[in-house]
Amino acid sequence: MKLTFYNNKDTTNTINKDLTELTTIDINFKQGQNMFTPSLVLTKVNVPPLANYVKLAEKFYFINSTYEYHTEYLIINLIEDVLETYKNDILKSETDVTSKSKIDYNSTVATSTKVTTDIIKSNITLPDAQSIIVQTNGTTDKPINL
Repeated sequence: MKLTFYNNKDTTNTINKDLTELTTIDINFKQGQNMFTPSLVLTKVNVPPLANYVKLAEKFYFINSTYEYHTEYLIINLIEDVLETYKNDILKSETDVTSKSKIDYNSTVATSTKVTTDIIKSNITLPDAQSIIVQTNGTTDKPINL
């Protein structure tokens, strides 16, 4: 399996990142991996110092952290970059983005402590060891009276 190291100059929330390819090596998994957040043990000489991004199995990953393991090895923890991995699907989707939201920690969001409970009767009885809890949260276009 090919592992390609890159230097990424863009932010995490960018599609079509500005990547500079550094090197490609062959690797073999010795055990099962979570492919969303894999951890790799690699020899130090195979890891370029400027690498902060990789491509593995047709997916793109940020190098989240590295730890020295013994004198010759590094443990590299990755986290999938879903924007870059699925960019073709995202870019050809038929959704129009009309604006980009801004983070605002000072704004006041209208909230309500009002709880509405509806009990819906069913003709199905669950075994004593099971239960179902349904919770929904929603918004309304009507003003909330606090």
